Amino acid sequence: MVVNIKIIGWKRSEETANMLIKSISGFFVFKRTIYPSSYVKIDQMPILDMSKPEKFDYLLVLDPSEADLEDYKSMKEDGVVIVNTVDKKMGTSINNAVKKLKAKIVVVDVSGSSIEHTGRFNPSIGILAAFVKKTNVLSLKNLETVIKESHKSDGSLAVAEEVHKLVK
Repeated sequence: MVVNIKIIGWKRSEETANMLIKSISGFFVFKRTIYPSSYVKIDQMPILDMSKPEKFDYLLVLDPSEADLEDYKSMKEDGVVIVNTVDKKMGTSINNAVKKLKAKIVVVDVSGSSIEHTGRFNPSIGILAAFVKKTNVLSLKNLETVIKESHKSDGSLAVAEEVHKLVK
């Protein structure tokens, strides 16, 4: 079971990838950052193939202005795309731009939640909370543990909880 995840967001992709890796236990993980993206491979077996995957199971878009059509076309048919945006119509726009994309598209304003609860722009926690809700790759409990260790009492836990509830 290899899971391939692409995270797009110039300054935050590596931070998000590192939080994701810290939240996962019992698996082998490989990460590579080639700005503006980070790639994460997760497997039950040691990862021998360190090349960039051709197709991704998950695409986490921290900044939609940095994603292009090729990013969306790189999705597996049963994949999940999570986009940080206030524009609820963006999912439809992505589907229209990439006609054959059969991946599930989730749009959620993780930046707004971050600003509301922490007073600063940090979409990493919110995008991972949305990822938890839409996948079985990691648990909310594991993510909360990492948040408590790294963000103490800055409101980040409230961001994760709010976004987790917002995502359908």
